[in-house]
This record gives sequence, structure tokens and C-alpha cells, in this order.
Amino acid sequence: MLKDTKTPRQVVANALNHKETYRIPLDLGGQSNSTLTLKALNNLNQFLTGTKEEVSVNLMAKHFQTVDVPENILIRYNIDFRSVKPGKPKNKKEVTFPDGSYLDDWGIKYSPSGKGLYYDISEYPLKNYDESDIDKFTWLDPDDEGWTAGLKESAENYYFKTDFAIIGNMTSAQIFERCWNLRGFETFLTDLYINKKFAHKLLDIVTNIQIRRIKNFLEICGKYLSIFKLSDDLCGQLSPLISPQTYTEMIMPYHKKYIEAIKKYTNAKVALHCCGNTRPILSKLIEAGFEVYHPFQFCAPEMEPSQLKKEFGKDLVFWGGMDVQKFLPNASVKEVIDEVYNIMGIMHQGGGYIFSPSHNIQADIPPENLEAMYTTASKIYFS
Repeated sequence: MLKDTKTPRQVVANALNHKETYRIPLDLGGQSNSTLTLKALNNLNQFLTGTKEEVSVNLMAKHFQTVDVPENILIRYNIDFRSVKPGKPKNKKEVTFPDGSYLDDWGIKYSPSGKGLYYDISEYPLKNYDESDIDKFTWLDPDDEGWTAGLKESAENYYFKTDFAIIGNMTSAQIFERCWNLRGFETFLTDLYINKKFAHKLLDIVTNIQIRRIKNFLEICGKYLSIFKLSDDLCGQLSPLISPQTYTEMIMPYHKKYIEAIKKYTNAKVALHCCGNTRPILSKLIEAGFEVYHPFQFCAPEMEPSQLKKEFGKDLVFWGGMDVQKFLPNASVKEVIDEVYNIMGIMHQGGGYIFSPSHNIQADIPPENLEAMYTTASKIYFS
């Protein structure tokens, strides 16, 4: 395809429909797992401007300390996406504690992680609940008008006044991950095997709340979106957290229900962020209805890019490619440039690829590597 006047939105549409494009769409900050942490943003700003002054910016996720990437950075790197996301509930104030801990919108307690930059879950509100108690819990209100405050204006501004593709970015963990965030990791995994009645009830309640949230969200902006992205980490670095059989029995019905609801309100492609080795359940995720997959974390076993592309490239759009765990923190600038050419060369074939980091840019990634990554990617064209 010749280089022509194709807009970012059109290039993205072609990529999402598995058409080879003259260039690959670039993402940074379009979703809550491909942005920068606050520390990384300040490092980049110091590298670019020479000032140590901290950037004033909105946090996309407090517990991860991730940010809404400033527009000047998005323009500098020729990023093709802009995102719209839920607001904060109007009728529920955040509860904070003297040690810096806080309760999130679901009532889950997060506490500062020692000397780290992030927050860990320190209390699981449903940990000691039994099935008869679960209805008594004070559940998140999906109809709080704060969730959609300003959403119409933001989506229409991007759609009518720019040529960028728009991502609907549901920032909080969705179904499986949300359930264990409420119940406790070991407790919920045990539920899936020996307390299935409780697990199904919790999964059903959480799914119905999330469906109500996305209905309210997508009725406003669904017609403007290219991608609707959700997160649900099902895997660890080495393997899935549950067997393919357990996923099929216990989780996939709720994913299917959720995606069917999404499709009632938008033609956007449904994207899943799920870290780790997803290879054993990837065909099941496709069967559930996911169309775009982030991040294909190829430092994990069984996740070699060319093999994934060959096996699943007709069914999935792959999103990611640049490893933030081992490669970007340690590579030289030349190695970064070479890797950009390598991964784009592999994943461009047959269309269906969006370039981005495999997860959020952390403080240990040298800003010169981020600069090399995006300035190189934005100059690569295919005839």
C-alpha cells in the first residue's frame, strides 16, 4: 500500500480488519496497560527538557501510579490513539487512611508497597463471606452518574475534531480478576474448584455490575470507538492461573455474556489485556469473543511472536511487542532500534497489529530507550 493521506483512524481500522497497512498503528497510553508510570513520565520529561520539575498530570490508575500521557508526548511520538474512560463516582467519596492506604470504588483496600512506588491489596472485603452474606455487601453502583461525567464531550471532541482512533478504556479489572480482588487470590481459586456455587454467584454479580457499567458507557460513546478494551489477568508468567478446563467451565460463560452485551452497543473490536503465558487458553479466549489481544508477552514461555502470528493471526489482532520486563530496561539504544524493526517486520505481515509496550513503562526503563523506540517506529513504512 502506498503512503497516502490515510488518517490514523483509517490506518487503525485497516489494521483491526487484518489488512496490511503502509505503516503500523502506534499506541502509548491508549489503555491502562500501555501507558507510563508517573516516575517514568518525569524521567522522560527530564530527558527531553533538561528540567527536574515534576509533570502535573492525571493518574489513570492510582495503585499502579500510571498516568494519562500528556498530549505533547503523544504528538511527539505520532501516537494514533486517544482514549476515553470512566470518571469517578459522584455519590461515593474515596476513603483514605493515615498511612496512605485507601479503599477503591469496590471497597478493596490498597496500601503502599513498602519502599516501592505502587500499592498492593491489603484487605479483601469478601474474604470471610459465605454465600448467604454476599447479597448484604455494599456493591459498587454502576449507575452513578459520575462514571460517565464528561464522557460525551470527550468522545465527540476526539471523533469530530481529530483523526485519531478512540479506545474505550475500562480501566479497572473486569471479571475473574475483580472477583479475586474482592475475595482474595487463594480463596477465590479455591472457590473455583470446591466452592463453585459461591464462585458462580460472585461471578454473576460482578458480571452484571460490569455489564450495567458498560451499557451506560457505550450508549454514550460506543459509536465513536475503534477498540473497547478491558483487563482480566488470567495467567502467570509461566502458565495460566487456572486450567483451560476450569476457564471453560467457570470463567468463559461470563466473558461470553459480557462480550455479547458489549456488542449490543458498539461495533468496536473487543480487546483483552492479559499478561503472562496465555498460549494454553488463547483459543478459548478467541472462542469467548475477544478480537484484540494485548500484550503477547514473549518473554514468557510459549509466546514467541512469529509462532503466535502464524497460529492465531487470522483470528486475533495483536497489540504490544516491546518487552518492558527484561529487554527495554537493559537494552542499548541500538538494540532497541533493531528490536523495533524486528518485531514490526514479524507482526506486520497480514495486518492485524498495533505497536506498543508489553505493559506500562516503568521507572527502570531509560528514557533514551523510550525515545528510540517510538522515533524509530514512527519512521517505518511498508510498500
